[in-house]
Amino acid sequence: MLYNVLGEGREACRADGQVWLEVPEEGFMWRTGFISPLVTLGILLLLSACKDPYPWVDPSGNGSHTPEALSEFATAQQLEQHLKNAIREQRSSSLYDKVLLEEAPQGVENDTSGSRSGDFSTTNLQESGVDEADRLKSDGRYLYVLARQEPTAVPLEAKPASVIVPQPAASRIRVLELGENPQSAKEVASVALDKDMRADGTYLITGREGDGDDLLVVLGGKDDNLYRVDWFSPWSWHSGMTYVSFINVDNPEEPQHQTRLAFDGHLVASRRIGEMLYLVTRHYPWVKGYLPWPEDSVRKEENEQLLDKTTLAELLPKWQIDGGSKQDYLTSAKSCYLPPAEEGYISADVISIIAIDLRKPSGKPSARCIVGPTEAVYMSQQSLYLATTRHRYVIQMDERLAQEMVVYPPEETTEVHKFALTGSGPDYRGSATVKGHLGWEQGKKSFRMGERGEVLFIATSLGESWSGDATTRLTVLSEDNISDTRRLREVAHLPNEKRPEAIGLPGERLYAVRFLGERGYLVTFRVTDPLYMLDLSDPADPFITGSLKIPGYSDYLHPVNENMLLGIGKSAIAADSDWGDGRGAWYQGVKLALFDVSDPQQPKEVTSLEIGARGTDSDALYNHHAIA
Repeated sequence: MLYNVLGEGREACRADGQVWLEVPEEGFMWRTGFISPLVTLGILLLLSACKDPYPWVDPSGNGSHTPEALSEFATAQQLEQHLKNAIREQRSSSLYDKVLLEEAPQGVENDTSGSRSGDFSTTNLQESGVDEADRLKSDGRYLYVLARQEPTAVPLEAKPASVIVPQPAASRIRVLELGENPQSAKEVASVALDKDMRADGTYLITGREGDGDDLLVVLGGKDDNLYRVDWFSPWSWHSGMTYVSFINVDNPEEPQHQTRLAFDGHLVASRRIGEMLYLVTRHYPWVKGYLPWPEDSVRKEENEQLLDKTTLAELLPKWQIDGGSKQDYLTSAKSCYLPPAEEGYISADVISIIAIDLRKPSGKPSARCIVGPTEAVYMSQQSLYLATTRHRYVIQMDERLAQEMVVYPPEETTEVHKFALTGSGPDYRGSATVKGHLGWEQGKKSFRMGERGEVLFIATSLGESWSGDATTRLTVLSEDNISDTRRLREVAHLPNEKRPEAIGLPGERLYAVRFLGERGYLVTFRVTDPLYMLDLSDPADPFITGSLKIPGYSDYLHPVNENMLLGIGKSAIAADSDWGDGRGAWYQGVKLALFDVSDPQQPKEVTSLEIGARGTDSDALYNHHAIA
């Protein structure tokens, strides 16, 4: 039976704050024929009901309660059994049969490492000193451009409609020499990349210690990465590969391939600090011949036999050098961690944190892994954080009504796991669970976190704009140095009894976040754009210093200097009703607003510029690398 978790239904029962709804079968499919992403999300993340799905949430509502820390797998056999159980669970639900088979695949802080000379644009970074992959890199004299070729489409006749099959196309690196008088860019070299590698970004390392050669690092994956279902479909990640190509550009006009590494799993994120490159990948074990949706008991038995024959080595991701034989990079079962158990749901996802020493890229990398989901990566110069929002819409059979029901949990929570960046690799330090979620825009989730010293600030959203109960919460976390338990304790949260002022007007959801030193900047929006300034100098007592209400909103906040902040978003006008573009206003053109934040109590809009009319868009609204 299909469900519309956004549709109206008849309340069936209440228990421990949970609402059970009977949802009519019709209305589940949108008129376009696609399944609502929220519905898919709810059905994919199944949990059993009639029990508290948030056993670690503080029932008093006074703050987040820290869950158990990540636990190590005691033995290889324990890790193997967990992965196999998770494969059974995630591939045997009847609800998958009914729904998923119908789905179609689908800062001022810049990188200035080793620049040769001159004033030139570099990659726009969230954190100073933490380099990010970009399609353009420059040392001031040469520009390295990733010319990514889109796959060609070859139609194949099929009934009832033609099927488009993507064909890989080779990408290349263009090397251009920059001239100053007159200003020019002349291509002096071109480096072809492997055809099976869809390149996504590059790193440029120059001015290295010990006269090391200048190095260009290219990251990419397989073309099928484009056509996976979505983030919340674990099985669509099973065939992923992450490629890392190293190119010697000491003589930019004669670049030379050095070596290529390949890792099982799709690339989630990457960062570079000095001579260390960090990758976060997601791998889902795939057992050849295993049927996700067995038709009968015979097929189910065949599945069990296949799982029984599968070894742990075949389930875990591997790596290879220059196309050689695959090797293990996770040294033992104790290299992997298990998140706190969710009742009724376990995951076979293997999230790896891989550290590669760029001084010896062919050496064995150090790695840690979490066997479970993660969706956001934030990294400072000292730490790496993984975060996972628990969107748990529960579906349960009600025997009295002979109907399967949708159970709405009381609220969403986000798990946060901290790893310190040490000389020997990532070192797990602790975990916490905070109230709220990180929003729906994947590229903006990392900006909702910021670290100062050993303290993490994280901004989360609760409620929904359409229901008028959207709110924003700031949580401050720190390592618990008192107990032996590896956990992150809550230092403070905002709003609170001492500081009751809400972040955002009633019903406004969080759009843009930027943590800069002892200040935090948050933008919420429904009809107007309140820019909130936060004082974070005392982590135990953060507070709002001032706010500014103007039409429109900012999707991204960029520090120009310590007194000026640039907001990039959309202009908006209030709607006659509460609907508008779904939030009480009609979006207009792209808006750039320059804010004077020298007085924390009275931020001001110095000037603004609106580009284009309604419908105008910019990559800068979604990708901070579009800003140079």
